[in-house]
Amino acid sequence: MFGGFTLKLKDKSVGRLINRHSLQADEVFHSPIKTWRIWWFFMIVTALPILALVFAAAVNTYPFELLVLLLVLIFIGYLFTAAINRSFAFAGEELIVLKPHFPFTGLTRYSIADIDSVEINADGQWKWLIIFAVISSGNYVRVKMKDGSTHKHYCLFLEPASHDESWTEKNLDDLATYLKNKGVKVDMNL
Repeated sequence: MFGGFTLKLKDKSVGRLINRHSLQADEVFHSPIKTWRIWWFFMIVTALPILALVFAAAVNTYPFELLVLLLVLIFIGYLFTAAINRSFAFAGEELIVLKPHFPFTGLTRYSIADIDSVEINADGQWKWLIIFAVISSGNYVRVKMKDGSTHKHYCLFLEPASHDESWTEKNLDDLATYLKNKGVKVDMNL
């Protein structure tokens, strides 16, 4: 992500969720919420002190109120990010969609044999979350089942391959390749 190298971030809560359900994951594609924390850190260190002074002068408020506002924004941002962000794993002939973050933990299992196709794409539906410093791509994986149902899973921090620069070791291109190798039709429009 920075200057031509991959950070290889992983999400420890994904591993804990896999272990809690006694799964043997062959491959894991992390969409680490840690990325969200890194963005907040950079904002707090660089931009927020300047913006806080400008805001305080403009509305005649006190630093305590600004701190409370910042904490509320961080909390709301975490809740939205934790609610919609997913990671993916494969265990045998199953695709497992993981929601690893409190209070929204859980997983969904799809048999590879029951999957008709997978669409990997991005949309702007969640772009308004930038208000809460959720710098996200809007990337999603839509699983279309043979019975006609579809299931859309956002992976905000799992990105396509970008010239050897990414947050994670495995990216959406790797996920698409893995699915194709399992015999699943993949439509990637990023």
